[in-house]
Amino acid sequence: MKMKKKKWVGVILSLTLVISLVVIGGVPSPALAKGTPSAIKIVVFGPMKIPLGQHQWHGAEIGAEEINAKGGISIKGKKVPIELIKVDDNCFGSVADASTAMVRAITRLKADFLLGGYTTEATIPQMEIAMDHKKIFMAIGTNSTIIGDKVQENYARYKYAFHNQCFSARVESGYYMPLWCEKVAKSVRKGLGWPADKTLKVAVIAEKAAWSNFFVDEFEKPGTYSPFGGEWMSKLNIELVGVWRPARMATNVTAELTAINGKKPHLVAVFTTGPVGVSVSKQLRELEIPALPFACNISAMNLKHWDITGGGCEGLSMFSPYARCGLGEKTISFFDKFEAKVKQWPIYTAATYDALYMIQNAIEKTGSLDPDVLVPVFEKAELSLSLGKCAFNKKHEAKYGRKWIPQPYVQWQAGKLVSVWPDGGTSIFDSDWKGYRPEGTADFLLPSWFIKHWK
Repeated sequence: MKMKKKKWVGVILSLTLVISLVVIGGVPSPALAKGTPSAIKIVVFGPMKIPLGQHQWHGAEIGAEEINAKGGISIKGKKVPIELIKVDDNCFGSVADASTAMVRAITRLKADFLLGGYTTEATIPQMEIAMDHKKIFMAIGTNSTIIGDKVQENYARYKYAFHNQCFSARVESGYYMPLWCEKVAKSVRKGLGWPADKTLKVAVIAEKAAWSNFFVDEFEKPGTYSPFGGEWMSKLNIELVGVWRPARMATNVTAELTAINGKKPHLVAVFTTGPVGVSVSKQLRELEIPALPFACNISAMNLKHWDITGGGCEGLSMFSPYARCGLGEKTISFFDKFEAKVKQWPIYTAATYDALYMIQNAIEKTGSLDPDVLVPVFEKAELSLSLGKCAFNKKHEAKYGRKWIPQPYVQWQAGKLVSVWPDGGTSIFDSDWKGYRPEGTADFLLPSWFIKHWK
């Protein structure tokens, strides 16, 4: 949903926003009017009352602590500390609040850099405001395609915008989803002793949201976004039996799951970010529906998901940019620090950690905070960090694939989340993955209830 600039003025005057300020490494003195600043102000904005935003903050916290422990970022020989500022933008509740938060971050909090964002509806106006002020805007959370599209359409205006993580919905649905389906389909047939040409029926349950429309479109019309063409589902012998679209905040999906069960699918592709993901995990098992859930359930990335669902998530698999395996030079150290600090696995919004190191790299190479000077360095950088090798394409979207950010696939097994892909196997879609199995990767396992029903 786009908001016109004229409407923002009224919104800004009529709304207030509670913003919490946290400084890493002590309270800095006011920035110098000329010369080297006393601190580099980085605003981390997002839905801070829920894990999606909290992980944005914690990822940045750990990065700032590491950099500030060494004195900060070097600007022409002087070490300058990072000052982190936390902003709850209430993006799930109000696009107007999210827009107001961005204006406040720039005009009152004097942000040098902006990290965060989540819902597509809020990210669009937030980006527009940042571009009005020529601020470096690193989107970490949204999978909207709008950032890359805008950079391509009008580089002069949108060159300050970068899409660090997660990947755009076009990439997730078109490139990664066929790979997920291939992994799960192979595992099911192997585990049940079925031939490769055995047709697997799949149902889709996707929350009503702009991002999930991409996945629904790709299932309903293969090749809509996939570089692998319109035959990728038929090559995997997968048949779609239907699509169900509950609300993001739904706490009961009995009607949808009962209807799905009537189609007798082997698999359920889940696309959820809100509380409905918990409902799906719990009720699939409560209703004893013998379909194996997979794909994208953000709620299931929570380490408490096993207890919350009473073990109902056993066998559930999903993408997760973070897993404790050898993706990049900083993956395992960051992962361990995050888990020790937060008592959770980092979810993809914790990629603010990598963003801080990309900012450090750009500033130290140029000795400047001028966005126009920094942009070319961001565009050329290739840094091995926690997600893998981080770099941007011409649309300022994070590069993906084995050579860049692999984006592991994880599974709940006996109360633990483990990485099960990349597994070193071959793919009919992309030969680059052959032989690539990061240290710490486990085998995909079929849950006993699934084997008992289908074998």
